[in-house]
Amino acid sequence: MPDSRDLADLQPHVRSMAEQLLDTAKAVGIPLTVTFTRRSIARQAALFAQGRTAPGPIVTNAKSGESFHNYGLALDVVPTALLALPDWGDTPDQQARTDALWSKVGTIGKGIGFRWGGEFHSIRDRPHFEWSGSLTLADLKRGLTPNPSPSQSPISQSQTHKGP
Repeated sequence: MPDSRDLADLQPHVRSMAEQLLDTAKAVGIPLTVTFTRRSIARQAALFAQGRTAPGPIVTNAKSGESFHNYGLALDVVPTALLALPDWGDTPDQQARTDALWSKVGTIGKGIGFRWGGEFHSIRDRPHFEWSGSLTLADLKRGLTPNPSPSQSPISQSQTHKGP
């Protein structure tokens, strides 16, 4: 699947959560721009290489197939007001000004049920929101699909529509 910014390329439950994130943020005066939803294996490999074997800073610790973006379970958003700033305000000279805004967006996403990249320990990734139910990356690699109901077990991919 090619790289996407389209919410339709997310798993249905994550799409619903993403729509709620965008709507809630907009309702409190923080319009968001979606910068990534589904990410190809090739794009993930290129991002992982950045800062290692390719120019630029390290932006991810996720190798190909190890990002929730590869499974339609993650999206990246940025407050639209920050798009014109270098690194969307995630620079030492801008952070004092943008931390509160990012924190509000993170709080909204966490309230919906997302795991927020702004709280990651190895690389802080404030635009990133993900949800996989109780599944791990190993489960996803085995073809399991998360079930939005915590009382039910995951559904194997062989029991779901695989899509194109």
